[in-house]
Amino acid sequence: MSVLGLSRYRYPRRRKRRWRTGAVTIGLAAVAGRRRVQGRGTGREAIVLMSDREYDWGDGLKAVSPIRKLRGLLQRTGKGRAGWFTLYTADDTAQTHRVVDLFRELARDRLERDVLKGNVPTARAVYLLAEKSYAAARKEWRAAQGHLPRSDQDEFAPGHLICGYDGDRVPAIYSLDKDGVARSQHESGYSAVGIAENVARERLQWLDLQPTDPLPKVLYACYDAKRRAEGFVGVSKPFYAWVLVLGREQPVRVPPAVLGQMRAIYDALYRSTRPFLSRQQRAPSPADWRRLEARVTGWFGDGAPGRPRG
Repeated sequence: MSVLGLSRYRYPRRRKRRWRTGAVTIGLAAVAGRRRVQGRGTGREAIVLMSDREYDWGDGLKAVSPIRKLRGLLQRTGKGRAGWFTLYTADDTAQTHRVVDLFRELARDRLERDVLKGNVPTARAVYLLAEKSYAAARKEWRAAQGHLPRSDQDEFAPGHLICGYDGDRVPAIYSLDKDGVARSQHESGYSAVGIAENVARERLQWLDLQPTDPLPKVLYACYDAKRRAEGFVGVSKPFYAWVLVLGREQPVRVPPAVLGQMRAIYDALYRSTRPFLSRQQRAPSPADWRRLEARVTGWFGDGAPGRPRG
């Protein structure tokens, strides 16, 4: 036997490692119209939530139904308030569902009694419970796979964007990554999770998105970032979009008329044969902005709580 043949058996076989480390989806959240009056929110802010659709493939190769990646964490937070929600990305939905279920169990014991008394949960109380529920779900997941070889164990790495309004009516966004630590996105006003999260964040930064920007600009910026993320395998083109406002217990779906207008603007801008254009050259025309603002105003009204239609 040759030396090359012997070398095949001389060294142990290399363990096969998984090449994918994150969820193959995308989720975005951004604050729009943030204003403060003596440290309190004005009540006219909004949180834009956007994600691609996840499909339940059933037993065959045909998609059965889309799964909404938005789940409620804390529904009842007081009169005139909005609930806390999580936008998740995960390869295995059982991971993130267990995180949400554990959060609800902890909240039932620690927060709902305060809510019934009329006290609004603070953002700190919410994200601390999110960290505890994430750690508990990860511990359960690892215990359930303890009998499997390490190379066959699935990684527990769901991504969460926790969104809601704190006791001062200020919109808050926290990102909960696979390390289980909640990070506040108050300064930037936006965040993303999923396999294309870096591309989405860099795109929102390039568009110079600010939490004080009006709702039409924030909606279009999130749509632009989502379209950019479609270049990654696993990010689907169909998507959902919501707006979370005070006075509504549930996020409001963005109507098809607004989504269609944003799609028309994006397709017209990037249908150009010149690939390298400046930020000013890539900006929608004033006429396109007026059409988009008219669509958003017709649906959202003047931004007062409870005004979105649909």
